[in-house]
Amino acid sequence: MVDYPSSFRLWVPRWKHEGGEKPWKVSVTGFTIAHLPPQAVVGLIEAAESLRALLERSLDFSTRAKLDWFPDDFSKALALLRSQTPEIPYHPDLFPSGGYSLLARQVAASATTAYVFGGMGSFNDLGFTSHGLETEYKSLLPTLYAAVIDALLAAANSFGPE
Repeated sequence: MVDYPSSFRLWVPRWKHEGGEKPWKVSVTGFTIAHLPPQAVVGLIEAAESLRALLERSLDFSTRAKLDWFPDDFSKALALLRSQTPEIPYHPDLFPSGGYSLLARQVAASATTAYVFGGMGSFNDLGFTSHGLETEYKSLLPTLYAAVIDALLAAANSFGPE
């Protein structure tokens, strides 16, 4: 997004796989918009509560489905949400040393640990032969992803007096 005095320009990337030595072609198209779209605002307390509920649900599901490492990931994320000294595990310098409350640090550490999405073998790359597990998984997956993203945004946007 780029701000101009009387409008905004939204840039949208498109990736196309064409094969060969350099298989990816990327193009970026700009669109002028008169007004910014409304931003969803999720409060930090609401984000923490939603994240906790989805982590508990994900832990229960991944345990019942006998998934290899996801119960451990969700257990660690829940522990960080309760920790009095939460550390962001993968990029501890994501937040500066000051300016964020304990709750913001708990939420950020928990959400980064709960980010189990990505490539092959990630939480969003699963499938189940049991119709019941597959149905539950397809319901859980988008809500867990939304809770993690909302938590990260709420934590990052909560900068202020500690």
